Amino acid sequence: MTGERREGDAPEEPLEPMPPPVRPRYDPPAPVVMEEGVFGTPPSRMTLDDLERTRYHGSAPWISAAVIGFALAVMVWLAAYSAAQATGPTVALPVLERAVESLTGLRGLVTVQEPAIRAAATAGDADAPIIVPGFEVPGVALTRAQVQEGSPDDWYASLLRASAEAVRQGGVEALAFSPDAETGGWFSTPGGARLLARMLSEDNHNRATMLLWPSAIASLLLGTLVFVAGHGLGRLQALGVGLVLAAVPVGVAGLAGMGIVAFAGSDGSPLADSLSAMAAELARTPFRNAITLAFAGLAIAVPALIVRFVVERLQPDPLAEQELA
Repeated sequence: MTGERREGDAPEEPLEPMPPPVRPRYDPPAPVVMEEGVFGTPPSRMTLDDLERTRYHGSAPWISAAVIGFALAVMVWLAAYSAAQATGPTVALPVLERAVESLTGLRGLVTVQEPAIRAAATAGDADAPIIVPGFEVPGVALTRAQVQEGSPDDWYASLLRASAEAVRQGGVEALAFSPDAETGGWFSTPGGARLLARMLSEDNHNRATMLLWPSAIASLLLGTLVFVAGHGLGRLQALGVGLVLAAVPVGVAGLAGMGIVAFAGSDGSPLADSLSAMAAELARTPFRNAITLAFAGLAIAVPALIVRFVVERLQPDPLAEQELA
């Protein structure tokens, strides 16, 4: 046998190709998510949203709710603090004094009724109060010693401060209004004085003070929750944003109050000008506090945002590295 192919021989079958070598299966390691970044090769199906959810351990939705709750609690605290500040005796009494003068004309009464006041102090009982005729604040009077030892200016100052304290404690109802004092709308000098007297009462001050502690405690607890549950610099950014959100409604309310006072204006008298200036200062109180809180929030959020942006730009993007590989 020579191995030569002859006619009639069956055709040779083609050789089957050799199968490729079997390589062991290799699965890339799962990524390790740490505070410093994502280490390892993420699977191809992972998206940026998946990475963000992994970074916050699936807690982003309720952290957002905590930030909103923190902003609402701080907003209530800021409003209560501004109201308590405006209705406190240090701020409220000078404004109420102007309001009482606007509604009663006390200075003119003291000047006109000086002879009657001195006569009452001479003829009356030593312990009997000296009432100014025509004065519309019941229970507010002078003593014999005040009349005999003081001047009309001293009488006026004493009566005005006592009247302001009576209005602050008893409300505007402490004034026995004459028909002239009852006339005029909110944008008139008597109407604006009545409105201020109602707003600056001690009852309103007590209500605002009662809200301070609960809202402060709620703000502290929710702020702590946001800080503890947050991630890295994002927790500072969330706290700063919450402070800014809390300041916006209070600042808008202050701006609205300033606009109303500016629109009402004054009738041109020195007393009305002084009352309008004091009302504008009261309206600026919540706006000023809101601006302060907003700047504090920005001072926390902006640096944290900048540092976080720089750090994230310096870290390698795991998705981009996988595409290059």
